[in-house]
Amino acid sequence: MLGLAAAEVRDARIRLEDLWGDRRARELAERVAAHPDDGGRTRELEGAVRRLTARARPVDEVAFEVAARLHQPRPASVRELARAIGLSERQLHRRCLAAFGYGPAVLARILRLQRALQLARSHQGPLRLAELAAAAGYFDQQHLAHEVRAIMGTTPTRLLRLR
Repeated sequence: MLGLAAAEVRDARIRLEDLWGDRRARELAERVAAHPDDGGRTRELEGAVRRLTARARPVDEVAFEVAARLHQPRPASVRELARAIGLSERQLHRRCLAAFGYGPAVLARILRLQRALQLARSHQGPLRLAELAAAAGYFDQQHLAHEVRAIMGTTPTRLLRLR
């Protein structure tokens, strides 16, 4: 949508002026500021995103296939995924970087953590980390703890308190 590969903007704060130029960014800011309430400002921003989306390049169809396959509780290895999609591992990595900002292995880790968080949010009653880890596709509770620390920079207990 932005005309850039996702890897180019991953973990970055990009100023709207840098993407659209000073005049277009200023015009949008003025239109947003002209609304007296949050609802009007939100609609103005949503309209800008819709217009941007209408002009965007189509999403790489491989990205949809990769996301669907990596959303499985036990996703295939990168080698198996590349083979199933009909790409080399290098091509798969390059296309994942462009679409998601991450290679397929890191993306699989992020999606597994998101799955664990969704399971935790939907769970009723006390939550045992070992059960959560198994349900989300981790080898064990320690594997879950390591991934939470590596990706989120906190412990599973602290992260789940925020749920």
